[in-house]
Amino acid sequence: MIPRMVANSLDLPMGGRRTQARTGGMSIRRRAAGMIVGAMLLALSGCASTPNTDLNRELVRLRERSAQQERELAARSATIDELHRRLSVATGVDARQLQYFYYPETIQVAPLSGGYDDDGKPGDEGVVVYLRPLDRDGDVVKVAGSIRVQLFDLSLPPDQTSLGELTIPIEKCREHWYGKLMTQHYTIRVPWQRPPQAEEVTVRATFANLFPQRVVTTQAVVKVRPPAK
Repeated sequence: MIPRMVANSLDLPMGGRRTQARTGGMSIRRRAAGMIVGAMLLALSGCASTPNTDLNRELVRLRERSAQQERELAARSATIDELHRRLSVATGVDARQLQYFYYPETIQVAPLSGGYDDDGKPGDEGVVVYLRPLDRDGDVVKVAGSIRVQLFDLSLPPDQTSLGELTIPIEKCREHWYGKLMTQHYTIRVPWQRPPQAEEVTVRATFANLFPQRVVTTQAVVKVRPPAK
């Protein structure tokens, strides 16, 4: 009876008090659920930021790679255009016209080639090769090309025969030309990379002519003084 009287004095029915309490609990639960959902959304957005950053980095890397490939393709295209230009010039010369060009058909290691001594001590420091490019008439011709000279001591075991090697690129070839008085030749000094044991060294020389493109090779034996043991 007392609760009902209290309820009547407050002008609130009993059922209304229960409904108010239930409604307040539901409101609290809704707020709590909203807070949880908000926290989950924040967490998800934070997790999504890392993949987005990685994706942006990958896109930047792909753009840079694409730009690099475009530059490489442009360079290759320029090279191809230059080769086509050279080919058009080269193909403008037929076999009949080619006979009027002067180019080496053979090369010769001149007889004065041999060991050289720069320090005055017993034994040579290497071999000096006087190389003469010869045309079809046997005349010496000064032409552009690259030169390679190799030295061998054939008296040594097969895996030890190589004594030295020197390559002169085409842009340096002119610096080795000597043409005075009655002699014309390329002068190439090849120092020892391994000293010889015998007094005879085999020289192998190769000349690669620029135009028309020809490669000629020769071989000769020269005298040397092996370094003192």
